[in-house]
Amino acid sequence: MHAAKRDAATAPDAISRKRAEREVREAQGASRDFTAQTGRPRQSYREQLHFADGKGVQPRPNGVSPSMKNPPPKTPRSGLDIRIPRSTALGTEVRAAR
Repeated sequence: MHAAKRDAATAPDAISRKRAEREVREAQGASRDFTAQTGRPRQSYREQLHFADGKGVQPRPNGVSPSMKNPPPKTPRSGLDIRIPRSTALGTEVRAAR
């Protein structure tokens, strides 16, 4: 179905576009028949071109993907990203060593 949708979107002439649109409708009909036979829910986002181009669903502005319900916890930038309060004895020794 994705190839037919791409062909319809980039068709050089009306005849090619109509042919690709007919193929899209046939593929959509086959998809409807499949979901009716199996009882599986139809996932329409998978039929969209942005899913087929290898990029998948685009992340939200806050950086969390819609498909990621529980994002992984933020980790330190490196193993050396340790915060030592200056008011402690160790903090005083670290400042003196610098």
